[in-house]
Amino acid sequence: MRKYIFYFSIFFSILFWGCSIKYIPLKTEKISVSNDYAILKTENYNIVVQYRYWSKEPEELSEYFTTFFATITNKTNDKINIELKDITLLDDNGNQLDPINLDIVENMLLPDEIRFEDIVSSTLEKDQAIDNWREARKNLMIHSFHFGQIFPNAKKSGFLYFNRLPSSNQSCKIIIKDNVFSFERQKKK
Repeated sequence: MRKYIFYFSIFFSILFWGCSIKYIPLKTEKISVSNDYAILKTENYNIVVQYRYWSKEPEELSEYFTTFFATITNKTNDKINIELKDITLLDDNGNQLDPINLDIVENMLLPDEIRFEDIVSSTLEKDQAIDNWREARKNLMIHSFHFGQIFPNAKKSGFLYFNRLPSSNQSCKIIIKDNVFSFERQKKK
């Protein structure tokens, strides 16, 4: 039985990785690349961006969103502000996709069993859905990029959510504070 489980898990791992899309960063004059991270170092701040597939609960997040992981480090003695409007994604046709606010992501992924819950009735299925959603919401809160001020010599890290790029898309650019991070779809081997 263990042998079948082992082969079954290998099959699905190959299937998953074979079907997934991956964007790799491109080196430019201002941007260096290391281990699939695009890195910008300036006098005032560092920005690191990586295409990263969401692999936590809620698992269906990747069906709706393209996700990148960003870390912004403030190297100054003053607070800096990073707002939703400071970040955008451009697809290979120049279409602009602004990041999706965490509240919208949560509302979109909220299970119907909870959304339309009858307060009086409780079933095992609803209780399980509520427990799963608590775990999913905790993951979203912990692992998302939280916009706002970054204190002196501090950093913020987390996932950025954009409307899902079409599977035909071959490249994209993430723009953060007017800095352009270019990514190219990894060629199938």
